[in-house]
Amino acid sequence: MDNVLHSRDRGDRADRRVAHEEADERLRLLADNLPSAATYQLTRDERGRPRFLYVSRSIERLHGISADEVLADGSALFNQLPPDYRRAVFEGERESLRRMKPFRGEFPAVLPNGEVRWFEMSSAPRLSSDGQVIWDGIEIDITARKRAEAEMQRLLEREQEAREESERRRHALERVTESRARLMRGFSHDVKNPLGAADGYAALLEDGILGELTDRQLESVRSIRRSIRNALRLINDLLDVARAEAGQVVIEHVDIDVATVVREVADDFRAQAEAVDSRIEIRVSGPLPATTDPSRVTQVLANLLSNAVKYAPGCRIEVRAELRREQEGPRRGEWITVSVADEGPGIPPERHEHVFLEFTRLDPDAQRGAGVGLAISRRLARMLGGDITLVSEVGKGSTFTLWLPLSPVSQAAVPATQ
Repeated sequence: MDNVLHSRDRGDRADRRVAHEEADERLRLLADNLPSAATYQLTRDERGRPRFLYVSRSIERLHGISADEVLADGSALFNQLPPDYRRAVFEGERESLRRMKPFRGEFPAVLPNGEVRWFEMSSAPRLSSDGQVIWDGIEIDITARKRAEAEMQRLLEREQEAREESERRRHALERVTESRARLMRGFSHDVKNPLGAADGYAALLEDGILGELTDRQLESVRSIRRSIRNALRLINDLLDVARAEAGQVVIEHVDIDVATVVREVADDFRAQAEAVDSRIEIRVSGPLPATTDPSRVTQVLANLLSNAVKYAPGCRIEVRAELRREQEGPRRGEWITVSVADEGPGIPPERHEHVFLEFTRLDPDAQRGAGVGLAISRRLARMLGGDITLVSEVGKGSTFTLWLPLSPVSQAAVPATQ
């Protein structure tokens, strides 16, 4: 019976030993096959030099040196660290030993082939049965993460530089805008006021208050007044450009009849049109009530008619105002449209948007115009909740159309159409 029990006990011990060996083998295979990590057991000899008691064979994939080399010479692994990081690891281990707390650190290593990789090392100290301090640890390759962090930092720095540059440009633009606004205000005082006084004296001559004039003299005075009004209109446009850039344009909302405004503006330009053998024809379908800014509508229409007279001499100019209902598209709904059509030379399709740029003319060599009328007109039209569109064909003329909502529209709701 005793023999049977002893035999069974030996068998149980053998089974447990085999089970432990199999478990150890599984753990060894797991550690050896880790794709980007290695496990180790580390201690220090009596002179403080690193000595590895165990290191998984995956260390070779990480550091380019075999586990046998690391076990034979612990310094071989630490020598891959730059001096500053090597000292940091030693200091970290010393503090870990003093407090018997886990140690964690990140460091670069220069492999035998010159490649630089980053690793994260985590280890925990314990005392062995013979009083020796052993660190059980794991080392993970974090090169990809560090590269991603470096790239992210580079992008953040570039973004910060871009923001700072944008801020510098914004401040510079604000200074330029304010300087131009000051210049325009001074220009208004120094030039606009004397022109207004000159127009006043010319009006006295035209009305015969200062004495009767011959027909030729009267026509000369009227020509002077037209030139003064054109100059004043240009000055007002320039002032509005500066005000618009500074956000200082004021829009009023008044109940008006757009048809009446159209007739008044057209009548003001009849003499100027006749002077260049052009004629203005008005097509208005009844009253066109709207809530808008009459002075801005007048300014926009005056610019459109002025351009038609200026660039299409000797032609018929048709001004048409009507109520229009759009069934679809960005302008769906009811609008009042005022179109100024001429039979002039027309504008090439690729230049249609060009004419709405500030200080830009179709013909840079031409002496006519400063290139601000259409730019400020479109800006004002959009501030009124509408827009200006252009239809033109070379050799057949151009049609500029002012779109006005029947009631005030917030600027954010205006369709961004071109």
